[in-house]
Parts: sequence; C-alpha cells; structure tokens
Amino acid sequence: MAEYIGIKGSDIPAVASDPSNPILGQIWYNTTSNTLKGYATSAPAGAWTSANGTILKRSNYGGTGTQQAALAYLGEGPYASKNITEEYNGTSWASGNSCITERQQCANGIGIVTAALAVSGTDNPPGLQIVESYDGTSWSEINNITGTRYAEAGAGTQTAAIIAGGINPPPASKLCEVWNGTSWSEVGDINTGPAGRHNAQGAGTSTAAIIAGGAAPGYSNFDSTEIWDGSTWTETSDMNTSRTNMAGATAGNTTNFMIMCGTVPGPASKYTEVFNGTSWTEVADTTTARKQCQGAGTTGAALVGSSNDTPGQLCEEWNAGAAVQTFTSS
Repeated sequence: MAEYIGIKGSDIPAVASDPSNPILGQIWYNTTSNTLKGYATSAPAGAWTSANGTILKRSNYGGTGTQQAALAYLGEGPYASKNITEEYNGTSWASGNSCITERQQCANGIGIVTAALAVSGTDNPPGLQIVESYDGTSWSEINNITGTRYAEAGAGTQTAAIIAGGINPPPASKLCEVWNGTSWSEVGDINTGPAGRHNAQGAGTSTAAIIAGGAAPGYSNFDSTEIWDGSTWTETSDMNTSRTNMAGATAGNTTNFMIMCGTVPGPASKYTEVFNGTSWTEVADTTTARKQCQGAGTTGAALVGSSNDTPGQLCEEWNAGAAVQTFTSS
C-alpha cells in the first residue's frame, strides 16, 4: 500500500495540540488525542449570502442543478406564469424557453440545467401525468407517468429518475415510480404514515435516493427521512425540525443532503439542516424566511430560490466553511 509520504512527498507532522492557524488541506497527527486530523471544508461551518434574484417572483415551482448552473421552471401564478423557465449561471438569471404545459407543484430535483425533467404537476387539481424533457434549450413531451398525482419528491437524472409520494387526489400518496429513459414503472412504496406524504424533498439517484419532510392531510408536518436502495425504502434518522414546502440541495445524495426553509408549520422559516448519512445537524439559517421554494447544489455549495415570502425575487447561496476535522477509518 502506498504511504502518504510517497504520495504527497512529506511526513505527517505529530503535534501535541492542533495548529492555531491551519490552512485548508493541512493534515497532522495529534499525539494528545491520538487522532489524525486535518483542516477541511465543513458544511456545519458554512454560511448563506445574498445572490441575484430570479426575474419573476415564483412559488411552487420546479428547481434542479448546481449552485453555478441551476434551473427554475413552471410555478404558481400570479407570481409567475406557470410555464416560464429561468437559468442561473452562478451570477444572474436569464429567461429560457417555456415549458409546453402550464402547471405548478411538479416533482422537483431531476437532472441538471442542460438535461432536466419536469414531471407531473397540477393546473388546479387533479394532478397531471405529463412529463417534459429539457435539453438546455427547449422542452419536449415524453412518456407520461403511470399514475395521476403532483407534489412528489424527485431524484436522479434525465434518463434514470425516481418520484416518490405526492398528492393522488386529494390524499397523499405512498406510490413511487422509476424512469429508465424510455418508460415509467411502479416500484416499492415509501413507508411514511398510513397516508403517504407530499411536498417532501429528494436527492440522489434512481437506485440510491433520499427523501425528507413533507406533509399529509390530517397529520402534522413530517420530520421523517427515508432512503431508497433500489428495491425498498428504509426509515433513518429524523430531521430536527418537521416541515413541508421546503427547498433541498438537489445535487446531494444519501450521505450528503441539505434541507432549507419551509413551513414549520405556519409561517415560512429560515432553518437549514444537513444530513451526513447518519444524522441531521442544524447549520446557519438563511437570511430570509421562505416557503414553497426550491433549491439546487450540494451541502458544500447550495442555492435557494425565491418564493412568495421573499422581498423581490431574492435568492441566497450557501458555501461550506472550513473546520478542524478528525479522520477515521470509515
């Protein structure tokens, strides 16, 4: 096995206490605690800063992508025309070609800015089965989902996606479907409650996904989290704060996911939490409270979009800070 000195060309220093002013990437062995440590980016040490707002004020829209290349599409009027698309390049938003069918509350977080899916939605209940595919320039209709519902959690790519839960009207649904690039098929149901959930957030892939939060008629907001392994859903650690209508870091995964803002219940919130594959940790709040919003990115670099609660069309960017970390064999 290669040794660190052979890879990096230097020994790992052994010190009795952690350096007072470490630099990013620095590694050392603490002889007092007998642990290997380093100075690396850390989601809990991050912060939110203001970013340029969307062109239109939006609510109940779809969002996906990264902090530097994000997509916002569809949404609820009168805040935005229901088929409008906007693209974010890390600095500003620009108008793109509109979706074919106007609607709101589509499944969120599927794909990237040049290859996304807009799945289902509603233009007043009931839900729609319509699916549209975006190539970075224009939208085109592809095969419908098998069931009629909206407000699902979504994850995956343009050619391999999953949707979970939703409103199947009018109660919440537990149903899930996967997309193989050609057709949709039903797979194992989520576990949440007897009634399922809607307006949850998701991330990951069609074979390794995570969903968190949401709500169901007659129930309080959910704090529960479930992970999909390609065949079944398994409940894992709950969020610290139950909520619905929140945003998520849609480029995250089952061991690296972020939830921000949402209804907790009642007013919009600023709360942000990060999941590390085992547990949720509260991190810095957003500057402005919002709900019925969408997000993009990862726990290291995230974006949260505007909502009908925010002044103007305010957006915010999250960037992880740096902190001393203890390295383990896992």
